[in-house]
Formats: sequence, C-alpha cells, structure tokens
Amino acid sequence: PLDGPIAVVRVDPAPGFIALKDDSLLKQLLINIEIGRVKNVNKNPVAEKAIQELEEELLRQEPGGGAINQLDLSIAIARLNARIRFSGLSSRELWTQRSQFTHEQLPILDRDIIVAQHKKRSENHSASSMSKHKSGKSVSTPSLNVGDLVYLYTDKDKSRARNRYLVVSVDGEWCHIKKFVGNQLRSTSYKAKVKECYKVPSDFTPATFHSYSSVDTPSDDENDPPEGPSIPLTLSEPATRDTPVEPDIPILIGTNDEHGPDHHETPSQPDNTHISHEMPSSGTLAEPFTQEQARPKRTSKPPRYLEDYVRY
Repeated sequence: PLDGPIAVVRVDPAPGFIALKDDSLLKQLLINIEIGRVKNVNKNPVAEKAIQELEEELLRQEPGGGAINQLDLSIAIARLNARIRFSGLSSRELWTQRSQFTHEQLPILDRDIIVAQHKKRSENHSASSMSKHKSGKSVSTPSLNVGDLVYLYTDKDKSRARNRYLVVSVDGEWCHIKKFVGNQLRSTSYKAKVKECYKVPSDFTPATFHSYSSVDTPSDDENDPPEGPSIPLTLSEPATRDTPVEPDIPILIGTNDEHGPDHHETPSQPDNTHISHEMPSSGTLAEPFTQEQARPKRTSKPPRYLEDYVRY
C-alpha cells in the first residue's frame, strides 16, 4: 500500500539492478533497491535458502528429475508453506496469523517473531564460524591500519592467485579496500568486514653481505673479522683495472736446478726456488679429454609379439 512502510528489495550488484537504485518511479511506489556488497558471496541468504529448500522439495517429489509443470511447482510450494518451522508455526500461519487446520485467529506479533529469529541466528554465529573453519577455531579479527595490503578469504580461484587490496579506511568492524594490481591502484572501492581480510605476510629480513679488506687494520672491537686472507662478498660489479691483465700461465715453484733449460732467478724469490713456465706433469693440471666418450650399452629385450620379426 502507498501509505505503508517502504519495501526494501535486496538484489545482487548486477548492472541492471544498479541502474534501478535511484529510479524515481520505484521511489514513488515506496520500493527501495538495496545493492549487496560485491565481495560478499552470500548477498541474499534468505532468498538463496528458500530456493535451496524448493529444489530439495522438487527432488523429493520427482526423484528422477526432469522438467516440471505449473501444477508440480504449485504443489511443492504449498508443501513448503505448510511445513512447521522453529517457532512451532508454518509460513502460512505466520503470514495469515490463522491456524492452517482450524482457521482460528492466532495471538502472535510479527515483532516478537522477528526479534526471536534474529536472536537465535546471532547466537549461532560463533558455532557456525567454528564449524566452517579448518582448525575448528573461530576466526580472529586482525588489526588493520590504513595502508596495509590484505587478501580476502572469499577470493578463491584455482586458475590464478588471490588479488591484493590496499586498505584506505577502517571504521570499526568494516573497512574500505581498493584493488592493488602490480603498481596500479584501482579507483573502485569495496566495503568488506575486517574478519574477511587477512594481512599480506611482509616479515622479510634481507640478507646482509659483509666485505672485508685484505689489509688488516688494528682495532679494539671484538666483532672485527679474524686475521687471515679474506674474500670480498659484494653484489656490485668488480672495479676495472688500470693495468692490463696478463693471460693465465701455469707457474710451478720447485727446487733449484742449475741444468734446467728455462732456469732464471728473480730478486723477489728465495735462493732455493725458481719459476718455471714448463707444462706441469700429469696430475697437476687436468689434460683435455679428446677421446670420444663411449655410449652406454645395454641388452634390449623385445616383447614376445615381436619375436617373429627379423631385426636388422
């Protein structure tokens, strides 16, 4: 009726319903379109539960399945409306406030039924969340701040990874997030519960690389590197040398031999040593392998159905 309260219709965020949100004709008829949250999988649980019950009733009526006509649908809906609910009354009795057997007036108030049903569902939330959680524990509320990167529990897809979202505002148990793809922050803002989000793990400790100089400097600090040859561990490219680099020549240090053909002494070497540019003996440096490596051989056992064939 036009003099009654506003009728609220909860719908999915489809483009057709979004266009009707501010429709002037619906406002004149006292009809308000309520758009469900995009990130909420169960946007209209009452309607979805009713459709599920109707599907189950149709399966009881026609176990083999198949198409149904208007008469079968009317019978299934009539059985659902006559079924006794949690309050001891059926849907038809709650709607007409009369007994479905004697048609007598029932002393009930809609407000009391609504409050009792809401209280029962609120008390069942904790048990429902524990049963749906893998570990059997209730989901804890994370501490979110503006600028945190979060994931959503409902974003489940086997073909790709979860989307990341940036928290732009926090208001009690609700928060507004924006999708963060690569280096881009999308303009569309989504409203979600804090319990539906969890932070992106960001506890990363970068590896530290120490570079020690080959020259030992005196220090009184106990944490100085030990004495001895040190190897610089740096991630940067090595510095360019000003002097040309000579090719690698094998150098042998042996005993003094006056009859050696390439014998020569250097002032920096001791008297009992000399530098030789001769090729080392076997075992000092690995000689290049020139022979062709033999391929492994194994005996083949053909199947029985190939025994009649001649192999070449």
